[in-house]
Amino acid sequence: MKFTEANVKAFNAPAGKADHIEFDDAMPGFGLRVRESGNKYYIAQYRVGSKSGRTTLGNVAKVSLADAKIHAKKVFDQVAAKIDPAASRSEKAAQVSDTFGRYVDRFLENFKAEWATKYYSDNVRAMKVHFKNLHAKPIKTITRADVATELAAINLIGKTTMNRSRAVLSKFFNWAIGEGVCEYNPVEKTNKNTETQRDRALSPAELQKVWNAVEALPTDERNVFQLMVLTLQREDQIGSLRVDEVNFEERRLEFKRQRVKNKKGGKHIIPLGPLAFALLSSIDVTNRTMVFGRWDTGFANYSHMKEKIDAIAKLNEHWVLHDLRRTGKTALSEDLDVIGEVSESILNHSKKDMDRVYNNANYLKQKLDALTRWEAHVMAIVGQAA
Repeated sequence: MKFTEANVKAFNAPAGKADHIEFDDAMPGFGLRVRESGNKYYIAQYRVGSKSGRTTLGNVAKVSLADAKIHAKKVFDQVAAKIDPAASRSEKAAQVSDTFGRYVDRFLENFKAEWATKYYSDNVRAMKVHFKNLHAKPIKTITRADVATELAAINLIGKTTMNRSRAVLSKFFNWAIGEGVCEYNPVEKTNKNTETQRDRALSPAELQKVWNAVEALPTDERNVFQLMVLTLQREDQIGSLRVDEVNFEERRLEFKRQRVKNKKGGKHIIPLGPLAFALLSSIDVTNRTMVFGRWDTGFANYSHMKEKIDAIAKLNEHWVLHDLRRTGKTALSEDLDVIGEVSESILNHSKKDMDRVYNNANYLKQKLDALTRWEAHVMAIVGQAA
């Protein structure tokens, strides 16, 4: 029969048949399936090679004949191109369920051992908070426009935050490509902010002001700050210093690979000068996990500590805690004649060029000598006897 809206609605299955298919004379393969219950469905029946198939196009009560024919034509166009519509639908369904969010935890876990604690936390925040709008999207359908929209929103939080978030998202997609999850990186060629490389080092007068300012702070804050200055280590490494990372017998700090930013250097050892060792020895670490802050979480309130230092020291030029490392590096080179390899080892920077291949030195003796002289240098600046 040739289908019309009227005869389709009036059509009933032959007596005694619980399931009947009637085909449209005007479109071969396009049919009407009628159940004993009275429900009617448009269907498209096809053959791809030796494989036959059938797809439902919608309930007659909900889909018009004209729309059903348009849908049927798309199915037959796929068949003409030797594409199995059923396989195509399965692939689309799988793609819809293969979301960005499905891979976030797997990605973070894969790199957790390689990232320093703070860097890992920052990346967790970026992937789970800053890019939360991408979580429900099929990973293969995320476009450069999608990424650019999210980056623009993050840029309102901070330009550096946007750049760091962009970097970890790009790493995520490159990892996903390697895992066979997607085919391209939509972060590529998105805009990033220009960053001015910091060159701030505190002058001797400024160092004296901030050192003296911490004398008025609570003991924990004072000790964290002074140990950062005396050892030139990163704030998170000192604030999150574990008791088992302090080797009192050998008088040194021993940071495992996962606790440092430079993973390529492996374990990072810092010999303690006399002042740094005396400071740590004065702290009762009995039954504690962490040296500073709460016994199991360490010290992390750097912003509040910095605000209190600034309120007392009142430096004319903006500075950040990380500038202390640059201040020490500059003094080691200019005032104390410490060779670059040793000062770089103190800061735990990566070795350069062929040194990376052939030089396995830890410079423990040289670092101890340099840090001992650095301590004396600081004491001379702040007006205290070493």
